[in-house]
Amino acid sequence: MPSVAESYDEMPYENGTLPWSHPERMATIGTLFGLNPADIRRARILELGCAHGGNLLPLAASMPQSEFIGIDLSGRQIEMGQQLVAEAGLTNVRLLQLDLMELDATFEPFDYIICHGLFSWVPAVVRTGILNLCTQLLRPQGMAFVSYNTFPGWHMRSVLGKMMRYHTRDIADPVAAVTESREFARFLSDAAPSGNAAYQATLQKEYELIRDVPSWYLHHDHLAGENQPLFFHEFAESLTEHKLQYVGEARFQTMFAENMDDDVAAQLQRYANDPIEYEQYLDYLSNRSFRESLICHSDLLVDRNVSTNRLEHLHAATSLKREQTTGDTAEFVHSDGRRLKCSSDATSQLLGRLADAWPGTVSVQSLLEAEGLPSELSGQDEGRLADFLLRGFATGMIELRTTPIRLPDQQQERPQTNAMNRVLAKSMGQVVSARHTTISLNDLNRRIVPLLDGSRDRAELARELCTQLEGIDMTIGDPSAKPVPATPALVKSLVDKQLNSLALQGVLQA
Repeated sequence: MPSVAESYDEMPYENGTLPWSHPERMATIGTLFGLNPADIRRARILELGCAHGGNLLPLAASMPQSEFIGIDLSGRQIEMGQQLVAEAGLTNVRLLQLDLMELDATFEPFDYIICHGLFSWVPAVVRTGILNLCTQLLRPQGMAFVSYNTFPGWHMRSVLGKMMRYHTRDIADPVAAVTESREFARFLSDAAPSGNAAYQATLQKEYELIRDVPSWYLHHDHLAGENQPLFFHEFAESLTEHKLQYVGEARFQTMFAENMDDDVAAQLQRYANDPIEYEQYLDYLSNRSFRESLICHSDLLVDRNVSTNRLEHLHAATSLKREQTTGDTAEFVHSDGRRLKCSSDATSQLLGRLADAWPGTVSVQSLLEAEGLPSELSGQDEGRLADFLLRGFATGMIELRTTPIRLPDQQQERPQTNAMNRVLAKSMGQVVSARHTTISLNDLNRRIVPLLDGSRDRAELARELCTQLEGIDMTIGDPSAKPVPATPALVKSLVDKQLNSLALQGVLQA
């Protein structure tokens, strides 16, 4: 049986951006719940189990005045990350091959700690060590993000994992073990006796979940020798033992049950005597299998009764777009396909203002001042506006954040993106947006983005691209269309089009 470090050296964990782990998310939830988290633009941030820095390095590139440290047991992955750091010329981040149990209070404390994909996959002594680190290394107002597998949702998944590990117990090669595990799960899904419909349906559902996941994920998640899910109340109790406390979920909307009948909601409230119990009953109700919890020191006051003044310094955004207006009803469609109908003219105008600014943000203060908005959502009724924004945040329709996102001018003369994006575009064909999401690039953008260091104007970009594409025919639009020569006029028009697209995806810097 290989050690943990050897396992990750053999098959690296190909972590990328984790939008919900962003310190921005911690700062926003903390602010809403009455805490005073550090400004993420001038903070110290630690990631435990950082792998090759797929999550941490884009953060460092986007927040050059903050300081970042990532640690991981895998020497191979740390070397990969250090090479990326060197290529991007980042000076505010260090990646260290280190056992987290070797960290102690001699390290300068941090404002934010990120611990993703680690807590459930280590022995109990290491889980204790993680919480000890949060106690010792978080500054007084510091916050940590900890993800972990939970019961009841992980019960059947744990059983299937044990089945697959038993079946592949004599296969040393991780690639072969993953392939055989997937085939074995398919066999169980197809062959389970129809007389036991519930068991058959469960196996089929679990197989569908693992059928298309990357091999590295299956290897380190389902086939991991150490994988200890826990009930949420057990996690909360372990926090108390370490003088820590639960703040909320990074995915704010998961703290509220979707489509819950009023009778069910009322019964849950009767069962639950405090927020911890309420969250636990929500897990029971939804069969939850994974959490991304935010925690802080236990001596801080967490107040979930959100007041208007806590929103005043935040910024709002939405990817909703107005699709049509019929009579007094305006219909908006979200980027994820959800639809929202507004019968209120005030609500429609508010959403329209946010939609027009997307992917940029609008300060909540300016919304509270209600410039140009009808009186029913004016400063005379700030509570109603605050409630509307919070409900939108709780459903994922509206984004709230502590830092603004500003768009570059539409015809920015010397477009640029950060150094990490230029490296990622060249080496991996992808970039990271201002919202810390990974975006795959088309063939043309793979050539354009590495040039966006701010030293070239649009004409120079087009000329350099013409040189790169000399003698190459390009397919425009429909992949089945006939390729055409890359003429200077065509390249110039495509450069402008692609730059506008990158700006709207939050890739270019203002």
